Parts: sequence; C-alpha cells; structure tokens
Amino acid sequence: MIFNLNGQLGLTFIEQSQYPTITDAIVSQLQAIRLTGLPVHVPLARAVITAHIQHRAPHLVAPDSASAFTLSTSWIHKFLQDVLNWSF
Repeated sequence: MIFNLNGQLGLTFIEQSQYPTITDAIVSQLQAIRLTGLPVHVPLARAVITAHIQHRAPHLVAPDSASAFTLSTSWIHKFLQDVLNWSF
C-alpha cells in the first residue's frame, strides 16, 4: 500500500498514489534499520517519514500549506501496521 494526499484526512493509505516513490523510500529505509537489529519505534519512524516527505514533497508539510498535516502517533502506528504489517 502507498499513501496519497487527502485534504480532510491528511495522508491516507490507498493503492493509487501521487507519491509512490516517497512511500517506497520510507519503507526501504525502515526495513533496513530493522534488519540491523535496531527497534523501529514511533519517534524513529516519525523522523524517517518526516525527512523523506520534507526532501521529496516539502509542500505536504509546509506550515502555511492548506494541506499541511502532522504525523501523529496514531498515524505512524497506522502506517507501520498497514504498509509494513508491523505491530507494537
């Protein structure tokens, strides 16, 4: 699964996306971190996701943007569960 911009709900997970390379990069990096034996917890996942979004689509998290959203703890949990099939 990959995510797409949805005005009212922030970034949500759907199959067709405007930003598939961001999701792929996030997934690759989180999986690589986990393969080293390090635990991937919410603060680390948030940092990785934020860095990729800011690098590839900064308008999604720009404070003055109408579409700006925050990466809440529940959003991170949902991303890790739905996209990577990881649980806490």
